[in-house]
Amino acid sequence: QFLEPALGRARYLTAYFVSALGGGAMVVLLADPTGSSWNTFVLGASGAVFGLFGMVFVVLRRLGRSAAGIVTILVINAVLAIALPYISWQAHVGGLITGFLLGLAYAYVPRSLRTVTAVAAPALLVVLLVGLVAAKLASVG
Repeated sequence: QFLEPALGRARYLTAYFVSALGGGAMVVLLADPTGSSWNTFVLGASGAVFGLFGMVFVVLRRLGRSAAGIVTILVINAVLAIALPYISWQAHVGGLITGFLLGLAYAYVPRSLRTVTAVAAPALLVVLLVGLVAAKLASVG
């Protein structure tokens, strides 16, 4: 309701999918390759949703508005992710960080650079995420 009108559909959808990728990448980066979680298939939109939460936080702060509501939601979800089994807290963290970074790029860039940033920021993040995952997989063997 709040974020899509503020960003526009293209940037909103881009943020959603790049945050989902960030969530999946964080699972790979933090998983123990010798443990059972290494072979576990992770599927879900929670990384993407947490990415949007991260963006909401940045946009609210940029607009000078209180982010207490979104922080409360993040804290509740963090407690649930730790307390309940079969929830990938790593995906939540990865999505949140990715969305936060995209939010910074989208919210703080000068107006004259918004179009370039809308393409360059997600592209750079995707390259970074793919590179980090490739390096992790290469180190595992």
